[in-house]
Amino acid sequence: MTEREKLNYVAGLVDGEGCIMIAKQGNRFTLRVTITNTDFSLLESIKNDLRIGEIYLMRHKKKTRKFKIYRYLVTSFQALLVLKKLFLFLRGKKEEAILGIKFQENKIKFRDLNHTKRLPQEIISVREELYQRMRVLKGTRKVKIKEVT
Repeated sequence: MTEREKLNYVAGLVDGEGCIMIAKQGNRFTLRVTITNTDFSLLESIKNDLRIGEIYLMRHKKKTRKFKIYRYLVTSFQALLVLKKLFLFLRGKKEEAILGIKFQENKIKFRDLNHTKRLPQEIISVREELYQRMRVLKGTRKVKIKEVT
């Protein structure tokens, strides 16, 4: 498979079985890209093709499952690199990718402040706005839509 074909395939997996999200814990935000699958070797080939990321065995909430579920995960700057590589090939999650890229580029722009105890409120507000916009795209936040008359 050519490099282009591999990226197209991985983008299809992200569109179908993946997730692009901005995780929030207090005033800390993290970009994450994941692909969840029962086929460890598939995720391992993705990790090898992209040369970044980790694979985790997921814990089952229900003990009755007979198969293992794995998650390929990249966060922060690595997630930005993956999104930039896959961007041209994404279809269903292109808008989430745009927000994720904007979010991580904003973090890089203010990287000197990322590890301070208190981020300026303006930076937190920008990150919160991108986080909320991602939630709207993912359908986890209801938005009031005004009817146009």
